[in-house]
Amino acid sequence: MQVKIQQLNVDNNNANLTQAYGSVLPNLSATTGLGFLNGHSVNPYTYQYTKSNQTTATFTVGGTVGLFNGLQKYYTIEQNRLSIQAALQDVEKAKNDISINVATSYLQILYYNELVKVDQYQADLTRTQVARVQILVSAGSVPEGDLYDIKSQLSQDELQLIDDQNNLSIAKLTLSQLLELKDANNFYIVEPGINIPLDTIMLETVNSIYNEALTFLPEFKSFDLKIHSSEYSVKAAKSSYYPSLSGYYNYSTGYSSEDYLYNMTTYTEQLIPFRNQLSDNAYLNYGFSLVIPIFSNYKIKTAVTLARISTSQTEINMELAKKDVYKSIQQDYANAINAKKKFIASIDAVTNYKEAFRYAQQKYENGAFNALEYNTAKTKLAKGEADLLQAKYDYLFRRKILDFYSGKPLSL
Repeated sequence: MQVKIQQLNVDNNNANLTQAYGSVLPNLSATTGLGFLNGHSVNPYTYQYTKSNQTTATFTVGGTVGLFNGLQKYYTIEQNRLSIQAALQDVEKAKNDISINVATSYLQILYYNELVKVDQYQADLTRTQVARVQILVSAGSVPEGDLYDIKSQLSQDELQLIDDQNNLSIAKLTLSQLLELKDANNFYIVEPGINIPLDTIMLETVNSIYNEALTFLPEFKSFDLKIHSSEYSVKAAKSSYYPSLSGYYNYSTGYSSEDYLYNMTTYTEQLIPFRNQLSDNAYLNYGFSLVIPIFSNYKIKTAVTLARISTSQTEINMELAKKDVYKSIQQDYANAINAKKKFIASIDAVTNYKEAFRYAQQKYENGAFNALEYNTAKTKLAKGEADLLQAKYDYLFRRKILDFYSGKPLSL
């Protein structure tokens, strides 16, 4: 939807540019009028004061063309042309924002997909132990309290599974809404094989990533174009200080139902035919018009001031946007380094948790550990695997954001 809104801005600026081009062309108009006179009046063509009922018609064609107005129209055209280019960059920024949001939601789905698999495995493992302990309790080999302990662990595993399944559903719903899909139920994603090389060294620096971002991010291109557009608006406003020269041309004619011609031969009046009246009553009016501004109640000065203020505001907004992007890169860079450290540490932790759980499982099956000790080792492993997944996708997301700022496409 945001892309459509920005596209409407492009269409609006295109319309303004068309209007700006049109202002350079001459304007042409035609006017006609029909009148009815009843009573004493002056015939507009014979100038005689008569009492009559007559019909009059007028026809006028005229136009004007601007010859010089301080290049105001040229500056306006350039201003609108740059505004279109800036609006197009705003469309690209909206697309980038959506791409980042889609990538974030997609990674969330991948994360919860893997987490649900871990939860399912943990629940199945506990369910197997419940069946085993049930047999041992029936045989009198272990106390009945162990069965209650392992069943309570199964309940916790199933609740965790339900929570993460719900989180997965919400993540899918979020992505379907971003993609504006009508049916979010029949919505499936492809799970790519993700390989994260841990030996990769982050050779980029914050400044190198930021300098790269300045060259391609559409928001910076948009601000730069808007600044140039505002500069032309200042020039257009200042053009009103100059005299303006225009040319005009008008052709008019008319007809009267009581326009007579006196016949010297017959000593009678004859109505002049319609066609003859149109040619006899025609006249031309053309020339040039020069307007010299002397005092405009500060309108021109105010317009120039406002245009300069608009330019300054755009420049300030651009500097603020640069600072925001630099801060974002700083934060993402620091988060990426910390996420990588956490990811590596989580891998080691899960390896140790697996060994500890394997040891506890063997002891528990041999009767050397009770259910509480077994559940403790199992819970640590489950939490370690969940932490590992979180660290994995957090590091992957931070790296992709930095790649985006470096001008690389968002892909896995």
